Amino acid sequence: MTSMRMMLLLVLTAANAAIAQEKVVFESHRTRQAVDGYFFKCAVENCKSALVMTPTCAGTVNASGVLNPGYQAMGINGSQRLNVLVIDHFSSRGRHQDCGAGAGVKVSENDRLNDVLGAYEMLAKRNDIDPSRIAYTGFGGASPILALQKSTLKKLNGQPGFAAAVAFYPICNELPHRLYDAYAPLLILHGEADNWNPIRTCRNLAEQQSAAPQTGKVELVGYPGAHHAFTVLNTPTGNWPGTNFTVGSDPAARADAFMRSREFIDKALATDVVEKN
Repeated sequence: MTSMRMMLLLVLTAANAAIAQEKVVFESHRTRQAVDGYFFKCAVENCKSALVMTPTCAGTVNASGVLNPGYQAMGINGSQRLNVLVIDHFSSRGRHQDCGAGAGVKVSENDRLNDVLGAYEMLAKRNDIDPSRIAYTGFGGASPILALQKSTLKKLNGQPGFAAAVAFYPICNELPHRLYDAYAPLLILHGEADNWNPIRTCRNLAEQQSAAPQTGKVELVGYPGAHHAFTVLNTPTGNWPGTNFTVGSDPAARADAFMRSREFIDKALATDVVEKN
């Protein structure tokens, strides 16, 4: 190995070591259920922005309690420019995943939403984070849609709420579209071939919101041929065990979706900075 390559390896190793995750415990909103999370401190000096991230039903950690590599990587990469909190809905409720018939009694969408609000409340209390500069990214489920509702914002007792949200392959029919009334913009990134959470209902939502004010806009990007959970790493296309639902990696869709997600969140947080000044 050349001295230049050795130097680069040392620099990268030191950088990753400096961004080690911190396991935290916070209270779910209203229920006060103790919830685990993994916090990645921003690597940028005087960084006031933050991102809350929630997992697919496959969970944040594996059966051994180790943070799944995908969320580990996203936490480290995200913390290069903003603080990141990855929520673990399941471990504190005695499970590591929530998919399929064998998962038992599932964690409800309401419980997941309360976890997200509890995470926001915990971050908003920190002196090193601006409550108006917190965004949210969710994988699967309905929480990204529900979290942006004006009715949900009222639960935060005067806090500004999320600056924006990104939803990867979400459930879009948990809330009747006629009742959708958001206070912040939403980006939906969805597989056109998703048969677990079909894109159809999300397309209907986006079309309905096309004339909404900018703060409540819904932008939808569909990926032809991409199945549910297309962002997962190294997963061959096939049915999730015990179900007829197809999952599988799509590297091209994942790369484009992550790029769009980052640009969308960065723009929302940057816009917030301009408006505050």
